[in-house]
Amino acid sequence: MIVVVDHIKTDKVSGVLIYRRKFPKDLVPYVPGSSPKGRGRIEYKKSLRAKSMGTPGVAARLQEAQDEYSELVRVAERQRSTARKRASGIHDPLDATTIARIAAHVLHEGLAIHEEVFTLPEPIERKRSRVAAFSETIPQDLAEAREFRALGDRASMVAVWGDEAASLAEACGSACKKDPVSGVIGV
Repeated sequence: MIVVVDHIKTDKVSGVLIYRRKFPKDLVPYVPGSSPKGRGRIEYKKSLRAKSMGTPGVAARLQEAQDEYSELVRVAERQRSTARKRASGIHDPLDATTIARIAAHVLHEGLAIHEEVFTLPEPIERKRSRVAAFSETIPQDLAEAREFRALGDRASMVAVWGDEAASLAEACGSACKKDPVSGVIGV
């Protein structure tokens, strides 16, 4: 019985199975790549580290490769959408839905970073020094934010947090308009 699996090629020299799949041409400029000219990646390639589909673990590696490809396409589509909005002058409203999406992204990203740092195989002293650095900066940032809020100093809040808010919105696929005079995002 022959099983045909899309996007699987055999390396001509080693005989190892490789998952190879081209990105849609319109997404290529938005797929992260290492091209010195910034052209983006044309194709996704990943070795399945096996010579046949019957090898134990190859199905899981195939699924992992398919998931990684899908994630790269999803991110590229979001970046393309943001670039198109920006080029056409369309901006997302800074409403409760957009703010919730940005907040969810920040939370997800923060938890992912925490998980990555938590599982790093490094000496406990290094982790303690990182915690100490965070312990110093977080209260300072919080105190500054509370002072701006207590004073109602909107201009300072925008000056400090506006660029960060714009980059967070862009990371979530939103294109929020920044007023060139006031620096206020999305109003």
